[in-house]
Amino acid sequence: MKLYFLRHADAEPAGPDGDAARRLTKAGKKDSARAAKALKKWGVKADLLLSSPLKRAKQTAKFVAKKLNVGITVDDRLGGGCDVAALREAVAAHGGPEAVILVGHEPDFSSMVEELTGGRVDVKKCGLALVECEAIEPGLGTLLWLLTPTQY
Repeated sequence: MKLYFLRHADAEPAGPDGDAARRLTKAGKKDSARAAKALKKWGVKADLLLSSPLKRAKQTAKFVAKKLNVGITVDDRLGGGCDVAALREAVAAHGGPEAVILVGHEPDFSSMVEELTGGRVDVKKCGLALVECEAIEPGLGTLLWLLTPTQY
């Protein structure tokens, strides 16, 4: 299974509507479009696109969904505090897809990649990490790459 971890792009500071309502900045939209274009160029085929319910993550996911012609499934587990066990449940709920794009937040993504692979990482805003694993279990993943938006 391939797990593509895409951290949401740059977003506005929290306003009166709170953290969940933060929208992407102009730079965040540009980076999201660049990430989507890179995934398309690299031939990524996703069976499932899971997004956090927070606005900035859903906005980031929309760029990818449009470019890869895949639907977005919003999963509350990706909204903050997600760990490997919750990720396993979220993916299993969709029948064992082979390639999953996840759009969510820090520090969750770095922690999950670390737990899956044993490698310490820092997933930057709109950064992409690809982990390949036989099962979503601690230590069973291999980090194939970790990129920042300036690298794609």
